[in-house]
Amino acid sequence: MSKLFDKFRAVRNPIKSFLEVFNYFKSVLWQASKPWTMILFMLNLCGGLTLAAELWAMTTLINRLIEQTPFQSDFRQVILSLLPWVLIFIGAMFIKHTTNAIQPYISKQLQEKTSSILNNHIFEKAVALDLRSFESEKYYNQLENAKRATNNQLTSAIEGIGFLLGHLVELIVIIFAIYKVGVVPALLLVIGSVPLIITNIQANREFVRVNYQQSPLKRKFQYWLNLSTSRATAAELRLFELGSFFLKKWKEVSDQLIGELLQARKQTAFKSIKGTILLIMILSMMIIATVYSTMNGNITVGAFVAFIYMLNRYQQAMQLISYYGEMLSDFFFQFQYVPKFLQDGIEERSSGNKAPAIIREGIVFENVHFSYPGSSKPALKNIHLHIAVGEKVAIVGENGAGKSTLALLLLGLYEPTKGRILVDGMDLKDIHPAIWRKKAAAVFQNFVKYQLSAQENIAFGDMNHFTDAEKLHHSAQQSGIDQVLSQLPYGYQTLLGREYENSKDLSGGEWQKVAIARAYFKEADILVLDEPTAALDAQSEYEVYKQFSQVAAGKTTMLISHRLGSAKLADKIIHLQAGELVETGNHEELIARQGLYADLYRQQAGWYQHREEEKDVTFER
Repeated sequence: MSKLFDKFRAVRNPIKSFLEVFNYFKSVLWQASKPWTMILFMLNLCGGLTLAAELWAMTTLINRLIEQTPFQSDFRQVILSLLPWVLIFIGAMFIKHTTNAIQPYISKQLQEKTSSILNNHIFEKAVALDLRSFESEKYYNQLENAKRATNNQLTSAIEGIGFLLGHLVELIVIIFAIYKVGVVPALLLVIGSVPLIITNIQANREFVRVNYQQSPLKRKFQYWLNLSTSRATAAELRLFELGSFFLKKWKEVSDQLIGELLQARKQTAFKSIKGTILLIMILSMMIIATVYSTMNGNITVGAFVAFIYMLNRYQQAMQLISYYGEMLSDFFFQFQYVPKFLQDGIEERSSGNKAPAIIREGIVFENVHFSYPGSSKPALKNIHLHIAVGEKVAIVGENGAGKSTLALLLLGLYEPTKGRILVDGMDLKDIHPAIWRKKAAAVFQNFVKYQLSAQENIAFGDMNHFTDAEKLHHSAQQSGIDQVLSQLPYGYQTLLGREYENSKDLSGGEWQKVAIARAYFKEADILVLDEPTAALDAQSEYEVYKQFSQVAAGKTTMLISHRLGSAKLADKIIHLQAGELVETGNHEELIARQGLYADLYRQQAGWYQHREEEKDVTFER
């Protein structure tokens, strides 16, 4: 009994999963255009039913022809008796071919709308996800599968559903017509049909499963391909002669992908052959039995010809049902990743309290710990920190000390694993994330270089003032990039980067100034600058920090930098080491303590002094 229950559950679960996916796909089709979807399926239903008219007309036409004798009646009378059946047969064929011609147009219209709706769902989900989701490999695998499902075979799937419906109707008509000849042939036909369809779908499902299990491997395949073809890696690839090595790694992954798919195809073909052999044996038995019945006079010649025609159409219908069944099984197995992606993942909170209109007491980190998803090592631990309103705070420390993580927590992009962050005594977790971020702006270490116009690159900082040209220029002047952008071929409307025609790329330092201008454009109460001058020369760095002192006036500012000279600008310096706060104070206080900060400062100062001495010696020579 338990085995029987297990088998039932094994069948029930895939059916349940299929119905859930189908219902979602149907809702998307309905949203795209319910009238066009209904018309598409009605056309295919009509196309399938035309076979009944064809069989009826063919049987009657052949029997009438046989009944006629050369001298029994005149030619005109014969033509008049046969003409209606000829017209019915031609009309049925005309309807069938007309529906087949119209369907691709409707399918394409539905595909374009459906694809847009699906991509919109995926886009909205990706934007709504919490930043923690982007730390997971599962997210990228699901995203790739979901995008592939919306791009691959969508047109074919919509057409395939219609064609499958039409051919299933044809199959029902054929089985019903053969049932009129005899119950046994109809049963044999059903016995041969069902296993073949199920076998083909199961075999194809196994192939698709293998195909989708390869998602991590396919991302690796794409990675090696991108390394070999992208502009970002072109210089190093040639300088270090990495081309042959990259090609070898790409080919290894490619061969593994092809090998696994080939093995899956072999299994699919073997299963399909077994079902086909069974069907051929049944059809052969039916043909022999029908010939015998015709010779004994049990069925008419017209019925015999129609029967042979039906078997031919049956074979065609079975081949097409198997083809579309396999294709749709493939599609739905792929498509299931779309609702899975939309249902999984941790979404950002979409509710919460309002942030204080004016922060008065400041921001307090109270015993804050944080670990990134999937990591056992804490990025921050035991952080106790108070940031006063309008205070300029510098965060210093070695790579991996947790400086950027601290900034991300302040911006509300992550929540502490333990402890809390208080804003005027209110837990930041209780404040609506979107409302809090309206009060903050940032220049991230890995800032985005939007391959769009210069105007858009800066105005993205505050979409509420997107068209404010005066504010735009002012922000660019503050960051020191206004002169460069003004001299571009189309000024601020010039496309930046190298993605498009007539675009203009900037240097690393110029891009960084654009990112700084974007942060200034927001005029936020809280400003975070994470290594804002990493790509700038000494003169540009001096100018940026000079402007920064003016822009930051009255703002609560967090400045992250490896260069301790810039920390002098801060009212308070926070020294992190291995995720822990080890020192705090202003520059003079920390130097006087002769602690880790003072040692690090002397090392950097000594390095710069040593370089200057080397320059002087070189100059004297």
